[in-house]
Amino acid sequence: MNTQNKNSNLQNTTEKRNKKNSFLFGLSAVLVSILIIVLIFGGVFYFIISKNINGFAERYREQISTIPVLKNALPEVEDPEDPKYMSDEQVRKKYQELRKLRDELKDQLAEAQKRIDEMQNQIAERDKKISEYQALEEELKNKIAEADKELQELEEAKYKFQQEVANKDSSGFIEFYKGMDKSNAEKLYIEILKDKKIDDEVKNFVKIYENMEPKSAAKIFEQMGDSKLNLVVDIMKNMKRDVCAQVLAAMNPEYASKVSEELSKLYIAAKEENETADSE
Repeated sequence: MNTQNKNSNLQNTTEKRNKKNSFLFGLSAVLVSILIIVLIFGGVFYFIISKNINGFAERYREQISTIPVLKNALPEVEDPEDPKYMSDEQVRKKYQELRKLRDELKDQLAEAQKRIDEMQNQIAERDKKISEYQALEEELKNKIAEADKELQELEEAKYKFQQEVANKDSSGFIEFYKGMDKSNAEKLYIEILKDKKIDDEVKNFVKIYENMEPKSAAKIFEQMGDSKLNLVVDIMKNMKRDVCAQVLAAMNPEYASKVSEELSKLYIAAKEENETADSE
């Protein structure tokens, strides 16, 4: 009896084991089948994507690029400018376009180089003119210093001459006049008689300043300052009106105001003198 029970239990255990093994085998077969199907479909999709059949890869590129494995199958983005995607006619046309563009760029480069050369020449010319103006400025400063010295001598001579006249010492005046050089004697004579003619030196100054750039002339006059304001006014009153106006406009407002005030006094005095002469 016991032996039969043991055999029966063993048989039941074996049957259960066989059923379990059969289930596992069936499950494994199903999983393997599913895996094979997935691989087949994955392979098909991989092939379709890699070959871009019917434009599938390009149409869904954005979505496919997020899938880990399939994104590797995406073909490179086609460059329309790449010769391998172009026909012979397109290649020849593109070559002609590039050649034309190259020639245009060469012309632009040549034009730019020409412009650079012109600008360099202009800079060199400007530097040359600056040097010339600096030399002229130095020369004018020296002439102004000489003119100041001469003016001082003339003022002293004028005062002495007036004393001689006041004392009615004609012999002393003759000796004084003989003792002066011809140039100073002439200038003194002009000053005393209040002749309206300008001496040659002042005329030269007027011509020099009239031929200068208004800004350069204004700068020199400003450097002469208030101490030589009378000389500045004397020169400017004999300039052409339009040139004088341009120089005044180029001065700083404060100095231009002083010069304008002195010029106005001279113009008013001259006008009154002319009106008096006309009435007589």
